[in-house]
Amino acid sequence: MSENSTADHEELRIADTPTLIVSELITLRPADLDDTEIFMALKGKNYPLLTPWFSSSMPPKTADERRKVMAGDLEETTRHERYWWMIEYNDELVGKIDIHNMHRPTRIGEIGYWLDDDFTGKGIVTESTRAVLN
Repeated sequence: MSENSTADHEELRIADTPTLIVSELITLRPADLDDTEIFMALKGKNYPLLTPWFSSSMPPKTADERRKVMAGDLEETTRHERYWWMIEYNDELVGKIDIHNMHRPTRIGEIGYWLDDDFTGKGIVTESTRAVLN
């Protein structure tokens, strides 16, 4: 992928992943490479709480490293192996939810999510999970 190619960037938008209006305050929108910096900051802020669930021990240290990781994840969406949403609460990015390790013929997959600790306890993940399963 060329660094600044709009065409390449468009290809990496979530394929067939709809924006979901979960409630008046919660929106799930397809992840995008434009989310790199804020996603990295949010994940870094919550890293101590999230480490038990991460497969890699060290998060990307730079925005370029995070962009490469996100580009790989977004490629899975173009192959319909993943649906990946950013969770917005009152128009603020507060986490992510995805369906991954998908086996489409049997409609089986795994749900992964995490939420900024400042927003836990509000039912955001419960409502978001319900929305992606419907």
